Amino acid sequence: MSKISKLLLLFMLAFGHSYASEIIHIKHTDGDMSFAVRQAIENAKEKDIELVFEKGTYTFLTDYALGKYIYVTNHGNGFKKIIFNFNGFNSVVINGNGSEFIFHGQTAPFVFEGCKKIAVKNVTLDWDIPFSFQGDVVAVNKEEHWYELKPYTKGYSWKLAKGKIEFPGINNFNFSSLGSSLPHNKETKAVDYGAWDSSLKSNLVEEKADGVLRFYQYNLKKFPRVGSVLQSKGDKKIIGMHQHF
Repeated sequence: MSKISKLLLLFMLAFGHSYASEIIHIKHTDGDMSFAVRQAIENAKEKDIELVFEKGTYTFLTDYALGKYIYVTNHGNGFKKIIFNFNGFNSVVINGNGSEFIFHGQTAPFVFEGCKKIAVKNVTLDWDIPFSFQGDVVAVNKEEHWYELKPYTKGYSWKLAKGKIEFPGINNFNFSSLGSSLPHNKETKAVDYGAWDSSLKSNLVEEKADGVLRFYQYNLKKFPRVGSVLQSKGDKKIIGMHQHF
């Protein structure tokens, strides 16, 4: 399994001890766990619940995920596939016991609506294939309106088609341009000094020697710095950012 950005879920939206009146134990099982989790939540009898996962690596696909139209900040409004859907609970605790949750495809892992107290702890989140494109900036020519990237390949999914970049190619979904892109400092992993968050839509993409890609964009005002890492997430209204160095 390809590992992308190991995102340690450090946020806890509620603090203190768990006072759940219903504790639901989730036993580790190989394969898609989306339906099992959905059933556990939908069959809960109390309004104060805790989901306790046996330690392990869990896979979540979208086939049995709940689908509904929702409004999400910094995303486009629309139909989303949701793995953990909580609605109208007094309190929710998700305790991973050191587990790793691996998601696949277009999905919103957690949605909490009308819940008063929330805690998510002891779990890391990852995607098997990220919805992003990433590469080292190796050359820039402002006069000829192009920049070159050495794209990351391990764990990433992309291809060239008729002079356009397409990614990630998951479940028949693709972005057709880099879209919302931001250079990062390779050493510090922070946003590169003076960098702009740009919407990149190349006029043409060419494959050069050694796997380097040359992107022509004639209206580009701010070029990424050579030596930086350009991270692109397509249309920012559709997918959130995944970042990996």
